[in-house]
Amino acid sequence: MARAILCCVKPEDNEEKRILDLNPGDKVRLGRAHKNELPRVENGLFILRRPFISYNHAFIFHIDNEFYLEDLSTNGTYINGKQIDKGQRTPITTGDIVQLGKDKIDQHDNLPVVLFYIQLFLPGPENEEYLLKLENEYPSVINTYSNYPTFPLNLQYLYDATLKRFEHCKVLQHLNKFGEVEFNGLSSVKHMVDELSQHDLHTFCDLVTRKSMSCKDYYLAKICDEASHFILRIACCRNYPLRKWFIKQETKLLFIKWFYLNDFERKRLLYSEGLHYPKADDLEKKVLAKKSEGFLDVDKSYFKVPFSEASNLLRTKTAIIENGIIFVKTDQMVLTIMVKLDTTMDITMKHVKKRLHNIWDDKRIVSIINYVEKNIHFDRYSFSQRDANILPGHIQKLSAESFPLCMKLLQDQLAKDHHLRNGGRFQYSLFLKAIGLSLPNAMDFWRYHFTKKIPVSKFMKEYSYHIKHVYGVVGKMADYPPQNCAEIMKAVPGPLDYHGCPFNIFDKNRMRNILKRIDIKKTDINNILEVMEKGMPQMTCSKYFDTMHGTMSVKAIRHPNLYYEASRKIRIEYEKSSRNQFGLSNLSTLEKCGCASKSDAW
Repeated sequence: MARAILCCVKPEDNEEKRILDLNPGDKVRLGRAHKNELPRVENGLFILRRPFISYNHAFIFHIDNEFYLEDLSTNGTYINGKQIDKGQRTPITTGDIVQLGKDKIDQHDNLPVVLFYIQLFLPGPENEEYLLKLENEYPSVINTYSNYPTFPLNLQYLYDATLKRFEHCKVLQHLNKFGEVEFNGLSSVKHMVDELSQHDLHTFCDLVTRKSMSCKDYYLAKICDEASHFILRIACCRNYPLRKWFIKQETKLLFIKWFYLNDFERKRLLYSEGLHYPKADDLEKKVLAKKSEGFLDVDKSYFKVPFSEASNLLRTKTAIIENGIIFVKTDQMVLTIMVKLDTTMDITMKHVKKRLHNIWDDKRIVSIINYVEKNIHFDRYSFSQRDANILPGHIQKLSAESFPLCMKLLQDQLAKDHHLRNGGRFQYSLFLKAIGLSLPNAMDFWRYHFTKKIPVSKFMKEYSYHIKHVYGVVGKMADYPPQNCAEIMKAVPGPLDYHGCPFNIFDKNRMRNILKRIDIKKTDINNILEVMEKGMPQMTCSKYFDTMHGTMSVKAIRHPNLYYEASRKIRIEYEKSSRNQFGLSNLSTLEKCGCASKSDAW
């Protein structure tokens, strides 16, 4: 038979959970208990001190693998805050919040009501057995993978689940808009889930979207979710880019899961993760709302989180900071869990890497590791020393023609002040390395600018090592890839810094002045600012690209080097068409610089 689990929130003195058996078509009563009846785990009866709930207030039932609620009361039944029609069956799904009765009548507030959120399971022969396992092994609706799996799992299930999860991660990798819509709510999350569904990745989608399934199928999906995560930890731990890639995709998966939880489940998850932050009281919210000129919504709940534990909220431009405390809305508390997951995964994967030799004889694990490393492609620019053909003297002109605004501003500031601080040097050096500036030419380029203000000896002593480190010839010899847009947007530059994404950092007036200096038309400036004000920095960069090149694109820019490559390609095509039309040998800047267009290998 089917099962409905009611997780009770009000009244507080009732059983925390009710487990209702639902035979097909049979209606189970939800309401106030008679004098001779007792509320039990297996019924939907409640004791209330005042009779605001009817005896037969509502019924829950199950027909053709669908679950319904029917209201028969005079006092109303609500699903997710919306009153349902009396006498009509209304569909319900896992995660819905149900309220029996009104909490306000006339001038009376906080009247006793029954409030619970619900979890639904389709009929299955082993529901009793697997329901107990779910309670013991997966008490939280979201797994943050704090503990290693200890249960047995069929090898074929494990292999299939791991490859499916790897496909999940690859699909999320190519969702270009994630960096823009990351905090825009459930609609953006549904877009990501739709993308996963189109790639036939239904198991994960069903688990995330809380689709009803039997206890056995739900339990198996939970096992596969956990096991595949830990196998991919092993498969992705061997090198830095792969480790960071996997952590990034897993935090996206966590973000998606969070938005399908109701408020009570979110609070429960925060508590289980040890994130016990105090809530802002009404007086604090009123004071901050006045200080922020209405930016803070006094009707919403806010947690008080130390700045060090939620600094990544700054890039969303929705954070309010007071005395080292960030006031975080409930729906954005997922960021604190994401930070914790990121940190935990990074530490444990480094630990696993040191012990890979213990499993290297296991061909089953090794085959998965080899498959992952063979089939993942990063957003990184293919670069080798022999292709380095950009000269320092070409960079200023290339900046005006083909650099994205984030890199153009760094070049302009360097040309003006002959200095960039560490964050700007690192971001810009990686970009220049990837477009073809060799290490010797990079040394000449940075030396030329910095020695306008400092002696050569000081430059060689304090800055040359950093340049060599970026090129991977000193230190740990790491081949750093150029930063993509998502990485650049994470930057929180200080008052003397110039790195980061300008479309994500600057306000409207400052951006308008910058665009004016580039001699962009007023109408085009307004079009760019219109997109920027919607909080979509990558789409704004795409609009900027179209303005600078006379194109019409629909995709968001996701990498500064892709911007550069697309720009050079357009200029090559333009020069070719000019020569074909007029028979002229009018070399483009690209040809003068000898900057052959790179391949699409990233």
